[in-house]
Amino acid sequence: MNSKIMQSARVGFVLLLAALFLLPSAALACGYGNSGGADYYTPQRQNPYAPNPSRQVVTAISADQAKDLVSRQITKLNPNLSVGKVNDAGSYYEVEIVNNKNEIVQVLGVDKATALLSLLN
Repeated sequence: MNSKIMQSARVGFVLLLAALFLLPSAALACGYGNSGGADYYTPQRQNPYAPNPSRQVVTAISADQAKDLVSRQITKLNPNLSVGKVNDAGSYYEVEIVNNKNEIVQVLGVDKATALLSLLN
């Protein structure tokens, strides 16, 4: 009985080795060491966050609208704060939030295209 178990274990081991070495691997189908297939055409994705000088910035809001948007949000949260300078920073506006002593407390970014607010510092 013990010899039958050993014989079936040997047969199973031999079949496993045969499957590993004789069956084609999907990774080797495109060439050894080539990820995605070096000889096949695949369209490359471009990084949407990479700077592209040909892409124009769509301006949905102006600097005054960004200032009004931030001032409405700030007065809801803390009436002692106000909006300082608004700087154009390319695809967004930098809006400074100042206290009563005109010290910068926070700088917010307002996206020109979507009007989303984000913390910058």
